Amino acid sequence: MASRLELQMALETVFGSTNVYYQPPAGLRLSYPCIKYKLSDVSKSSANNKAYRLTKKYQITVISREPDNPVIMKLMTWPRCTFDRQYESDNLYHDVLNLYY
Repeated sequence: MASRLELQMALETVFGSTNVYYQPPAGLRLSYPCIKYKLSDVSKSSANNKAYRLTKKYQITVISREPDNPVIMKLMTWPRCTFDRQYESDNLYHDVLNLYY
């Protein structure tokens, strides 16, 4: 299982910026464009009453002033990454993806 810090570095690399935040506190001022992500689920595969695989699911939100941020298509090429939705709030576009990592 890959670590969360490896995911952080991979997101910074694909985004080309260090504006990547893991579960930022409510009072933190974010620099846009940015990626905000959080752990949203852990799936467990079991056999013989034992867990043999745990897979973490992260919700990744790309926040940008552009409605078509190119990083979305880059992330969509990652295995086990799916697009969830897009919404606009405070004149910023939020693209939400789910990634099993």
